[in-house]
Amino acid sequence: MPRGGRRSTPLTRSLTWFSYLAGRDLQEACARTQRDVYRFVYNAVYTEQVRTYDIVADPASGTAVVEARVFGGPIIGSRLALSDPLAAWRGRSSRRAIGADAVAELRRALRAGEFYGPAPVGLRLDSGSFYWVVNACEDGQFRFNAYAAPTARFAALRFLDVLLPLDDTGLPANPERARGESGLDRPGRPVTSAAASGGPRFTLEVGRTGIIDGVLF
Repeated sequence: MPRGGRRSTPLTRSLTWFSYLAGRDLQEACARTQRDVYRFVYNAVYTEQVRTYDIVADPASGTAVVEARVFGGPIIGSRLALSDPLAAWRGRSSRRAIGADAVAELRRALRAGEFYGPAPVGLRLDSGSFYWVVNACEDGQFRFNAYAAPTARFAALRFLDVLLPLDDTGLPANPERARGESGLDRPGRPVTSAAASGGPRFTLEVGRTGIIDGVLF
């Protein structure tokens, strides 16, 4: 994902999003890095809000740097600027250092969420719904898992509780809600209406070690 000093448009992001979500850059660098790296992605209806957290931890000191980004259109809690109508899609980012206690709490949330267990192979992730994708490189080993709503597995996650205090974007999270409510993309809608919500619609398939397929409608 672009850092705070660079701008991306919805088109640019659509061309790179699958690779970012799959953590392909983390996989390629994992065997060579001396640091632990974590990537959390919260898809809270792609056309409404997506939150990403890239965390680079120093095993020696236990500290880390958190880069948070929130994008969507329109972002909840923000105002549309007529002078820059794409601002909501570019999103807002923040960067901060965190101590060893915060890193330890993050790792506890991963263990509580059964992150180190097997991924749900074959699960389809719908951009018009709510899900988490988590990639990590720990001790030179790449790890992955995914969680989709509405399931008990998704509901039990503590990721937002841990990550939001580390997020200085100032934007509240788009809360999970049942599909079919007003404004929410409907699963199974005809392809011809895929852009009715004002943005792209896609599904992803979960494999044993990561995202293995993405289909853009």
